[in-house]
Amino acid sequence: MRSPAAHPRHVIADWAAPSQWRAANNTAEGTASALDLRQGVVAVARWHNWAGNAESRPTRILTPRSVDEVVSAVQAAAARELPVRMVGAGHSCSPAAVTSGVMLTSDGMVGVEQVSDTEVRVLPGTTVDQLCRELDSLGLALPAVGDIRAETVAGAALTAQHGSGRQTPSLTAGIQALELVLADGDVVTVAAAQDGDLFQAAKAGLGGFGVVTSLTLATVPTYLLHARTFPDRFENTVSTFDDWDSDHDMVEFDWYPHTDRTVVRQFDRSAGPVAHVGRSRRWPSGPIRSFATAGGVARLGRSLPPAVPGLNRLSAAAQPPGDTTDRWWRVLPTAPKVRFVELEYALPRPMLRPALTMVRRAIEDGPERVTLPVLVRTGPAEDAWLAPAEGRATVYICLRVFHRSPYQRYFDTAEAVLTELEARPRLGTAQSLGAERLASRYPRFADVQRVRNRVDPDRRFGNDYLARVLGDGA
Repeated sequence: MRSPAAHPRHVIADWAAPSQWRAANNTAEGTASALDLRQGVVAVARWHNWAGNAESRPTRILTPRSVDEVVSAVQAAAARELPVRMVGAGHSCSPAAVTSGVMLTSDGMVGVEQVSDTEVRVLPGTTVDQLCRELDSLGLALPAVGDIRAETVAGAALTAQHGSGRQTPSLTAGIQALELVLADGDVVTVAAAQDGDLFQAAKAGLGGFGVVTSLTLATVPTYLLHARTFPDRFENTVSTFDDWDSDHDMVEFDWYPHTDRTVVRQFDRSAGPVAHVGRSRRWPSGPIRSFATAGGVARLGRSLPPAVPGLNRLSAAAQPPGDTTDRWWRVLPTAPKVRFVELEYALPRPMLRPALTMVRRAIEDGPERVTLPVLVRTGPAEDAWLAPAEGRATVYICLRVFHRSPYQRYFDTAEAVLTELEARPRLGTAQSLGAERLASRYPRFADVQRVRNRVDPDRRFGNDYLARVLGDGA
């Protein structure tokens, strides 16, 4: 076992404000602790997620810095019959983190605890970017990463964040073990051979089974990644995508609504050398693209809806073609330059053409003018019970809307189409399905509910969203 290099810890005081905190109205000053809860001290703050579409007014926000402090906070919350939710960077577009009870921030639990040639154990508040850099310095890499650097590892994993490629699973699939604080304060480690049912339920379980205090992830030797980006047209992209998906390690594309324009990105491991051709060294490759242009288009399109088709053609043309070869973590993941609300559905892999054709028709026939592109990615079958790729090779269709634009009617239209095609929503996005409809789409859904009833019968880790998507019957 190798010792990792020292990892900088980003620690905040319990009531100091991270970027997504709004002004807090505190009835108590100073450092919060689980003892405050026992003594009846109450403070009210407002929290909202990165996209701004989910807001919470927790009774208390705490920043535990150890497993013992998490245990103490959970037990103190239980004594006051308060629910508990842990929050990361707030990048989920669902209300999964919302609570009226105790909100635990993961900012105090950051860093790499242990690392070997094949695994790394990481604390939940570590960001994807921090972990990628740390691993690369040790000659290691993740086999798959999420698409946003600022996400916490726990947040990305528990919401099944993913990349793209026929053999590139979600970050969730790389989890080898989880350490959890359960509702009764017990600390357990679960893995495939150690309470495998709880492991499979919790891996993509939105934090509904316990507070994750560490994750053990699979690693591979570090590598260079070559990325090629080029413009294309919708019909050729859809017709050729299967061939590209077979020929490259990873492939994805953006389709720009109200146009026939696409931008395709292909990724392959490379022997090098590091090179950047046709674009600047700072080209933000990957599934988010250059949002500097997209952000401008989104803002202008919000004010001038009739101009959106022309603006989208301009935005597609502004994505510069080129090739780059660099360290894996410099190519993927990315840092979005515009905020968005997203809805993502996963379908059986052969459904790409009919699904995207139906979504395109619905958008063209609908009243909304959509300025951000539709992102299409693929992934292999996975085993986590709440992963949208559970048991089947998958194509993902992700719709995004500028965070200051109305999105519900657009998402409702797309959901009506996708739910007719055996699609499963990724539960960390702004989807609307409830437990009754999800039960018919996730084969192990009844097992998920059975495990949740066993480990959290009082719904200590519940909220309104989990009640809707997982059901509330004990």
